[in-house]
Amino acid sequence: MKNQLNRYSSPFTYVTVSLPYTPTTTDKTNFRNRLMSNINSGHAIAGDAVEMYNGPHLIGHPNRPATSYHWFAIEGYGDGGASTHYADSVAGASSISWSSSVAPYNWISSDSVTTIMGARGYIW
Repeated sequence: MKNQLNRYSSPFTYVTVSLPYTPTTTDKTNFRNRLMSNINSGHAIAGDAVEMYNGPHLIGHPNRPATSYHWFAIEGYGDGGASTHYADSVAGASSISWSSSVAPYNWISSDSVTTIMGARGYIW
């Protein structure tokens, strides 16, 4: 993902950030700061979601026994970085049975989205 983003974003260079399974307060603060920096400079972030049973999920995604992995575009923030605006490619995807419950764009707390990216990370 990073290589493709960099291919089309020159001279801006995207960097991969790996997160621990349970992101720390510092990880969450770093994400908020990077989110605001990237958006203010006109660049989105690519989030790599891990949605586990009984864990946090992107808005409209079901709580299922199977773990799912999903890239999504982070394109905005609100409340001084406390909330994250993202685009969800699952919305309207005919190959996904539950896609009708997913809006193409949503807001989520930045702490929640950092937790959802735990054990994977994001590209900023």
